[in-house]
Amino acid sequence: MRYAGLDVSKACTGWGLITPEGKYSGTFRCPIRRPFELQDGKLDAAYAGDVGDWYTQALDAWVVKNRPDIAGIEQPQPGNIQRTVTEVNYDSMFAGQSLVKVKKGGTNFETTHFLIGLALLTATVCARRGVKTTYVSSNTWRKQVGVGKPPIHVKPENRSSWYKERAKAIAKEHDHIANSGDGAEGFCIALHLDLSSREPDDLFARAS
Repeated sequence: MRYAGLDVSKACTGWGLITPEGKYSGTFRCPIRRPFELQDGKLDAAYAGDVGDWYTQALDAWVVKNRPDIAGIEQPQPGNIQRTVTEVNYDSMFAGQSLVKVKKGGTNFETTHFLIGLALLTATVCARRGVKTTYVSSNTWRKQVGVGKPPIHVKPENRSSWYKERAKAIAKEHDHIANSGDGAEGFCIALHLDLSSREPDDLFARAS
């Protein structure tokens, strides 16, 4: 059985592959740049179309070359809603006005648009080539392969880097050296499929 994992992203999609011949990982780096005049977070159909066209061709060539039997695609999540936190307003000179509500975080619409769109295109390419596919949530594959949770001292803006470094460590534990965090996460998704296939009620039976 040949297991593929795909951590889809517009900028850099990580992939992993576990086969009888060996274990592999790598990335697809998108060469299509956002138009200079397009504001951050905004959408443009021509730009999205160029990205999708490049991506489907690159992925299709990869599938033909590597011939996976089943591919795990990291399940896209709805855009993170901004959270409101209370902070001290040190500029305030009046009692009762020292605490203010501030919006934090949030995933912009452009990012969400590409994550969902490229995940759909990934499933489409795989279906066209007869590859079984399954969406896998990040919580599911991370729990399965033993990634764990970031320590409390890791700041929210550093959590993504922490997860990628842990994925590289997990890959190394399974006799594979991943050259990038994105590739390591793709590998860990493939590893999740491999480990799940050994369970009595495996996901491959459900995907058939």
